[in-house]
Amino acid sequence: MWKQLIAAIAFVIPTTVLADEIVIHGVTWHGAQKYDAVCSSGPCDRSYNAINPGITYVYSSGLMIGAYYNSYFRTSVYVAYRHMFNDNVGVFGGWASGYSARGSGGFVGGLVARTNDLGGGWRVGVAGQPIQSDQLDAVVSVFISKDLK
Repeated sequence: MWKQLIAAIAFVIPTTVLADEIVIHGVTWHGAQKYDAVCSSGPCDRSYNAINPGITYVYSSGLMIGAYYNSYFRTSVYVAYRHMFNDNVGVFGGWASGYSARGSGGFVGGLVARTNDLGGGWRVGVAGQPIQSDQLDAVVSVFISKDLK
């Protein structure tokens, strides 16, 4: 898990030179507490992973590129677009790997809300995602971010 996450983050690190903001992923809350999985003994229920470390680079155009350890205990790499209505509230949508039963990707999107600058360009925020895959119904993620420009 950690090797995949580090490799995914290393993939996006060269883009930091042009990035306007860095987002550090933290923890999530899931509306449904379990998902259908295929275990070695057959179908089973699994609890979602609520610890989702990762990093995202955001550009002034709204482009987001990142990687994180997802709710299915897999590494996700994603590309998305974020549109902020003002400095604190916006929407995002894109594609992330590692969400279907076969480990392929799917749509991610939802709302984002963040605090005003807390000093030094640091902010705290939440992202709400009403549907993240065919089995997830609602997810709220907590993150911190730093303005780089």
